[in-house]
Amino acid sequence: MFDAPPPNELELSELHVVSDLHLGGAAPGSQIFKEGTRLAALIRGLRRRPTESLALVLNGDIVDFLAEEGASVFDPAGAIGKLWRIINDPSFSDVWAALRELVAGGGAGVARTLVFVLGNHDIELALPHVRQWLSNWLAAGDDGARGRILWATEGAGFTALVGGRRVLCLHGNEVDDWNLVDHLALLQTARAYHRGMPAPTWRSNAGSSLVVDVMNPIKRAYPFVDLLKPEVEAAVPLLFALKPSLVKSIGRAAALVGRKWIDGLRASAGFLGEGASEAVEVKAEDSGEARVRELVLQLSGTALPLTGLQARMEAVQLRIERGEQAPASDEEASRFLGGDGAVFGIANPMELLRSALKRALPDDRSFEVSAADDTFRSLDAQVGSHVHFLIAGHTHLRRALPRQGEGCFYYNTGTWIRLIRLSPAALADKQAFERLFRVLGSPSLLELDAHRNEDGTPFVHTEPTVASIVGSARGTYGVLNGVQPDGSLESIEGTRFPREVSLGQL
Repeated sequence: MFDAPPPNELELSELHVVSDLHLGGAAPGSQIFKEGTRLAALIRGLRRRPTESLALVLNGDIVDFLAEEGASVFDPAGAIGKLWRIINDPSFSDVWAALRELVAGGGAGVARTLVFVLGNHDIELALPHVRQWLSNWLAAGDDGARGRILWATEGAGFTALVGGRRVLCLHGNEVDDWNLVDHLALLQTARAYHRGMPAPTWRSNAGSSLVVDVMNPIKRAYPFVDLLKPEVEAAVPLLFALKPSLVKSIGRAAALVGRKWIDGLRASAGFLGEGASEAVEVKAEDSGEARVRELVLQLSGTALPLTGLQARMEAVQLRIERGEQAPASDEEASRFLGGDGAVFGIANPMELLRSALKRALPDDRSFEVSAADDTFRSLDAQVGSHVHFLIAGHTHLRRALPRQGEGCFYYNTGTWIRLIRLSPAALADKQAFERLFRVLGSPSLLELDAHRNEDGTPFVHTEPTVASIVGSARGTYGVLNGVQPDGSLESIEGTRFPREVSLGQL
């Protein structure tokens, strides 16, 4: 006779979650992750913790294939080569060494599990041959270590029980129209690979297309564009202020996602009420381009000199209707949209950018850990109350909030990459913003690291964060922890749920 059946979910004493490391990029000056020593110390500290069973969840966008040289939106054949380069990069190698140590085990009777959840910048990890290769490398020939590596790459997320409470880890792109992953297409690609057949044509999501076709070329000159938060409201006016000829490229990306995204941007700029338009699929590239042009012209705002703006908008629309080509260069774009080197009729493109950002970010709460955002609301609506702790990433903004079900809570682990927060003072003062704009023109993130704001605070900062779900004698609780340089954990105020459960010592 067999023993009693095992549980159908992993049962743990502790679960720790990090996300959005974005390990990748060949040159240190262009790598947005710079916390290798701190992350390796965290992983080694988790391995030594005096707890019986512990899992570390890497909750998506752990590596960033889109940041590598010669990136494409999907690269099944080149993924292992890119992984090998990332593993051996001096900026990241100690992190991978620590992960190897983690799955090697914590000693007799101590279980340590490593979990990979798929994101949207590392979709090649869903392919069986890539997973197998990475598992083999991490396990270093140890079958026991290989068994301690779990993969959640089919789009359903990862679940576990901690102290009898159910935890669900999702990357968060599941509710982001820009960055949806086509898991059926991934399955079809895996089938073709195993059968020795040509891979089917990959249809990129809009977010990956934007990164590869638009953002990557810009990042070579302006590497900071990856770091701005909030992303959507700041990125589009910034891109146009820096390089007006990008209207065609962004139009291609917009055509992938449809009117819903453009309407969302217009709403953030105050031109459209939320929910005023249903999503309409954009069939043609030029339709996406037309809507992006419309948005950017509107973003100029009434606070700026608008002499002739209406005429230029009408000229834009007429040219689009005639099917004429988009401007091929920045000079041509400037002449077309404003003349005399102006961008959209504004002699100083910095004023376009400053005005657009002021309009888009009047009361920005992006960095408030208790602020409900669209990702939280969408995931909360789509996940039932049988999930007690819902943990996501993707937004790069950490969160800790009660959910709508009793005893249910939400965490977002933010990101470990560099972040830039535009201060209201910098946006309010023309001269301060001009100084800031000149700093942003640096081709190296290392130079940005050295810059200080007017008040002496770092211009670029990091928020290395781990969500910890801990089972204790007094109950199971969750908390966001800031990771200190030595890998130790310091709880972030206001993030412990339920409040009545004693935090104890992490």
